[in-house]
Amino acid sequence: MDHEVIIVGAGPAGIFAALTLADLGIGPVLLVEQGKDLDKRSHEAVEDRLCGWGGAGAYSDGKLTLSTHVGGVLGEYLDERSLVQLLETADGMYAAHGAPDRIFGERTPSFDSLAERARLADLELVPSRIRHIGTENCRNVLERFRSSLAGRVETRTGCRVKGLLAEGGRIQGVLLSDGSVVNSRFVIAAPGRSGARWMKEQAASLGLKTRATSVDIGVRVELPAVVLREITDITYESKLIHYSKTFDERVRTFCMNPYGEVVTEENGGITTVNGHSYADKR
Repeated sequence: MDHEVIIVGAGPAGIFAALTLADLGIGPVLLVEQGKDLDKRSHEAVEDRLCGWGGAGAYSDGKLTLSTHVGGVLGEYLDERSLVQLLETADGMYAAHGAPDRIFGERTPSFDSLAERARLADLELVPSRIRHIGTENCRNVLERFRSSLAGRVETRTGCRVKGLLAEGGRIQGVLLSDGSVVNSRFVIAAPGRSGARWMKEQAASLGLKTRATSVDIGVRVELPAVVLREITDITYESKLIHYSKTFDERVRTFCMNPYGEVVTEENGGITTVNGHSYADKR
């Protein structure tokens, strides 16, 4: 075998997998990323915002949502205790690599007062602890992750995995876009949001069942920071939920970026928007 483990995608999942394997002394490990290496990425280049070493979050506002009740469906696969432990481990790794100490959204009298006011307006304020890294700090944190992997994990950037190779019900390695084959005992596929279609295609070719998750349609509204400051100073990002009285439809707020800016993203030829928010810039 060329490698013990091949990791497809150098976003947070791929990076954390590589770090964990390296710490356990498992190897050799190959980390493959179709985008540019971290030092070659630019926040001004639209094509670099979703792909590259560090993943789509490299130029985000760097919010770590430390809650088991929002942000995904992991609770369907793990019990509450295991999920909390994983969140604490992931958060600890970010903190060890330079993420700021402050945590927003703690259950304080100010938070409880805000939640009561929300109830009076027929809204539910979901408790959610958030560590805000900040757009300007994301790259610094990722550079420390990159340094932690140096010399321990082989990394190939600008290298696209065309397909996963399996035989007799066992993974054999990957086929790269240049036609070369890299063998391994295990493959961790973590292609991220931009690789969702690729992941679905690979699952189909291997006979694996997939399940579509729900998709919410979002509208990004830009306001002066002072309008929501009373809320964001306490929660940073408020998770407010409302159910309409006529059809009981669920409407929620998400991805607030206090004192931030709206940025464009390209998703398969479709232009969408996201938000950046700085830790120190107002």
